[in-house]
Amino acid sequence: MIRKITAALLITSMLVMGVSSFSSVYSASPVQIQSAYTAQANFAKEFQLDIKTVSSPIFYDINNDNSDEIVITATSKDQGNWIIGYIGIYTKDGKKVTSKSVEGQNVVGIKKIKNKSYKNALAIVYGTGNGGVSVDVTVLQSGKLNKIYSTGALVREDAVIKDSDKDGSDEIYGLQYYVALETRSLSKADGIYDKMVYKWDVSKNKYIKVIYGQDGIEDTKRKKVDSITSKTALNLLQNARTRQVSMSVPTTLNNFNKKLEPLFTYNFIARVNAEGLFTDSKGRVTPQYLGSDDYTWLVPAFNPIKKATFKLSSNKQSATVTQSITENVEGDLYTVTYSATLVKTKYGWKVDSFKSNNIF
Repeated sequence: MIRKITAALLITSMLVMGVSSFSSVYSASPVQIQSAYTAQANFAKEFQLDIKTVSSPIFYDINNDNSDEIVITATSKDQGNWIIGYIGIYTKDGKKVTSKSVEGQNVVGIKKIKNKSYKNALAIVYGTGNGGVSVDVTVLQSGKLNKIYSTGALVREDAVIKDSDKDGSDEIYGLQYYVALETRSLSKADGIYDKMVYKWDVSKNKYIKVIYGQDGIEDTKRKKVDSITSKTALNLLQNARTRQVSMSVPTTLNNFNKKLEPLFTYNFIARVNAEGLFTDSKGRVTPQYLGSDDYTWLVPAFNPIKKATFKLSSNKQSATVTQSITENVEGDLYTVTYSATLVKTKYGWKVDSFKSNNIF
């Protein structure tokens, strides 16, 4: 009966905290369960916690001595509503190894993590206050918990930790907001987020943050984006228009955006999504410039072999092309002067906007 009650208490605490897995408890032996119960009770008593707020245990050889320790956590608030996180490490017999409180830290999870230098380590997952999490990688040395690395905000609800590249060290996965000229008009909610991976570097004995763009290429391995010339800018504008008019529609919104991304900024695509699409009953989209005579979002027919005015910004991060274009409107010819703005991105130069300089 005692064992059944103990196991039930561990499961209840798991549901309250949501920080471990059922398999950790169900795979434990009766002796481990009893030791974990003892550890939980002592942990709660030490920090004067409600036993229901104490997490279920992780059985894990955190100090690499070939014997599993018991790892538990809890979070509470003091009288001033200041968040305090608690962490405890106990031997397989339920005896305390070390414990500590961390003011201002909301401990929402504990996970196993490994790297080639320290072998077994502990990932302490903290809530960042905006629905996301961050991770402290911690090792147990000489009976003390020592933090060896802290990630920034991972911009996700849980920490994903796995050895995807099979190099013997776990990676920590998150997202990073892509801040650039081509995303300047987007909110954080509607913004573009690149994949962020913390990888263990054995030579440097620390984690290295690696960012992968929307094309899956690591940012540090990208080819350098050169400056732009008038001819290159005009060719880009011509290619952008060709991409727009040659697209098969209707199509999914995701496919539409992916077709435009190599040549148009995320600012431009967001504006087209908001103002320049027709949507059918199946949720498929057609740009207005292909489904009507509204060409607001269609790149004008810039001609690379005709004269144009080109201006590169002083910081060489944007450029403007101006050209007079003859257009046929219902049989009548009109000459319209258009200006287009292109911006430099980590992927290359892209079309950001265009406008008519004529006053009708």
